[in-house]
Amino acid sequence: MIKECPNCKFPGNIPGANFCSNCGTPLINRDNFFSFMEFVEYTRLMRGNKLDCVQENDCVIIPCSWHAVGDFHEGLAWVEEDGKKGFIDVWGNIVIPCKWQTAEDFSEGLARVTDDRNEYFIDRNGNVVLESPEDYSFDFGGFHEGLAIIEDFGKYGFIDKRGNVVIPCKWNSATSFNDGVSSISNENGKYGCIDRSGRIVVPCIYDEEIVFSEGLGMTYLGDEICYIDRNGRKAIEIFCTGASIFAEGSASIEDQGFIDKNGDFVINDRWCCDWDNGFFEGLAATEEWGYIDHSGRTVIRNEWEICHPFKDGLAMVELHGKIGYIDHSGFQIIPCVWDSGKYFHEGLANVTLSGKTYCINKRGKILCNVRKS
Repeated sequence: MIKECPNCKFPGNIPGANFCSNCGTPLINRDNFFSFMEFVEYTRLMRGNKLDCVQENDCVIIPCSWHAVGDFHEGLAWVEEDGKKGFIDVWGNIVIPCKWQTAEDFSEGLARVTDDRNEYFIDRNGNVVLESPEDYSFDFGGFHEGLAIIEDFGKYGFIDKRGNVVIPCKWNSATSFNDGVSSISNENGKYGCIDRSGRIVVPCIYDEEIVFSEGLGMTYLGDEICYIDRNGRKAIEIFCTGASIFAEGSASIEDQGFIDKNGDFVINDRWCCDWDNGFFEGLAATEEWGYIDHSGRTVIRNEWEICHPFKDGLAMVELHGKIGYIDHSGFQIIPCVWDSGKYFHEGLANVTLSGKTYCINKRGKILCNVRKS
């Protein structure tokens, strides 16, 4: 156990705590953490194409399912029951009752929720810490880098966690802060960037939202895709049909390959596409070859119809319209049996089967309630 959070460096966590009291990050080894949770092999519960409860050793094993489930963030995920949303913990327990009309992921210890009267930010205990006043409303996205987006008659600005307006609502659009900047647009529909003080650091001259990653922002200017620095200087200009943001030092250019931060091609790959692409955890998914490393060498040959990037140690793959997951060696950890799925996040992933949503761990086991019969 540790006292200091590895994410936010908060030093005041109680010894033995599972999550950081400041940001919610798990404080213990994830593999050990999930080992004692109630997960059951899906094959024990499968009946036809459905998952049913079973009775074993004087216990009833009931697969946890919901109408809809969000990803786990800071140890909690929103779920929907009977048209209302609340939050579960990693054991599947409802820790914040399903009483909200909408709910978003937790970010920096707070989550945005709404009811039929107003919008709120709640903490991990479900307590309301901010309520939207009459002169503005909370926008989607939650808190990032200490600020959240607000909206006032179609104009956007930012508040801090005390509810103070720190950037006035004067922009036609705004994105959550990332890498110290937010992409905003003016009344002419042109995009630029501001810093956390509201100062314009990239002029509003671009045609699309600017997305920063690893110090460079990707956007469009006419027929060009541009990568710019935080001062608005163009670092790379390239003509192509699509591209990705930088990840692990490179960006994918559709139908061409991968470039470095100098704009030089380091991998030539005419099968490269920009959708959901780029390097993650040392590997990139390509349409034709499977997974390649930073040298362009194929390390996992494609045996699936669609390969997705690695996230949290596993990659989602598709075969015959079903979803499964592989590890970095290409071994099929979780067979392609699910109707749909999401990336792993904080050690768990959401999958669907026959219209129901379940949580699985990295061994493919389903989160269940186990009760004495």
